[in-house]
Amino acid sequence: MEEELTFTGLLKKAASDFPDRRAISDPWEFEFDLTRARLQELVDHAAALLAAYGVGPGDVVALALPNIVEFVILFLAVIRCRAIAALLDVAYKATEFWYYLSDLQPTLLLTPNEGNRLAQSAASKLNILHLTVKLHSADSKITLFD
Repeated sequence: MEEELTFTGLLKKAASDFPDRRAISDPWEFEFDLTRARLQELVDHAAALLAAYGVGPGDVVALALPNIVEFVILFLAVIRCRAIAALLDVAYKATEFWYYLSDLQPTLLLTPNEGNRLAQSAASKLNILHLTVKLHSADSKITLFD
């Protein structure tokens, strides 16, 4: 019962109680809907991937992702790991990325598959692991690349 008091616990309960209801609609890139059950599967898988990269409770994960489906999945996966999601504006300048990343000292920086040159450069200078994220289709699993 205690898990239901967390945000991810509530989402897990919603996926269990109403698995076929729509959770996310992406009419632009994939033209698909994700059900609550499918979103739950994607979040669970992404959380396992993050844990494999050493993300755990209290760690900071920086997300420099635009408003895409991967953002929702990874944000939920980070908090599922009981880590801290630090959201970075993809339009930051190089100095801003360096400032925020040096202040946050995240375990990981996550960017879209296309990357973010300025964020990646700052992470590289600060010795922060950078991964790109991609969901290739509604039926695939999310992938992380270094």
